Amino acid sequence: MCDIQILTGLGILLSGYIRLSCYISAYHWQLVVYLAWLSNLTHVACLTVLRGYLHHHQRERNIRLFFMMALWLAIFPAIVPTAFFNWASWEPAAAYPSSNARCFFQPSVGLALYEINGPRHGWDIDPTAFEHSAALESAIISSCLLFFGYITRSIKLVKIWSETFRECFRRGISRKFTT
Repeated sequence: MCDIQILTGLGILLSGYIRLSCYISAYHWQLVVYLAWLSNLTHVACLTVLRGYLHHHQRERNIRLFFMMALWLAIFPAIVPTAFFNWASWEPAAAYPSSNARCFFQPSVGLALYEINGPRHGWDIDPTAFEHSAALESAIISSCLLFFGYITRSIKLVKIWSETFRECFRRGISRKFTT
């Protein structure tokens, strides 16, 4: 199940990236990213159960770490356009659900469309409105969760790293707060 999730995430993102060359709507791109993110999250959750097994099977662990890194490197740039897809809230959005998702890989284009579309719909756009949008916050939180999830699972999968982390950080912090 765990391996299928990582391959599913890679397959979903690969098909999404291929579709970018023709046309894929912003709505469908957001679905692709959410499905790949969910696949990654499910894979990371499964690694908790497999940790002991992978400590003793380094070759399988290294293959899994390679595919984790590939998914991680593919999903980070995929999240960038979703920062402009603010349809879930009543805030101004740079994109319509039918907009071409390829346009939003360049943040300058997304910001320009954000400033154009706001006044067109009667929204008062102040210069910092985008910085406080729900879509941007969601993209940042998703990126942080991806980053820390990958780092912590990578540390836990390698027994030496896991033991070193436990000794240096967890026990050190525990001693500091218990004395």
